[in-house]
Amino acid sequence: MIGGGKLLTSLIKAGLLDSLTVYTVPVMLGKGIGFLGETFGSEWKLSESKVLDGGVVCSTYQFDKNL
Repeated sequence: MIGGGKLLTSLIKAGLLDSLTVYTVPVMLGKGIGFLGETFGSEWKLSESKVLDGGVVCSTYQFDKNL
């Protein structure tokens, strides 16, 4: 899904996501739009992280309502 932080925050609040994969690309862009409107870190657990070609980091998080 591509849609930005506002869409992602809305889907998380509505309980419509159970996993989230984030690709971090090592490029400096300067100022930008925040990734999420609110912090949801306490309910997400890192389940996998790997480095791809070009230094791109792929991190997958799973929702855990018990955290």
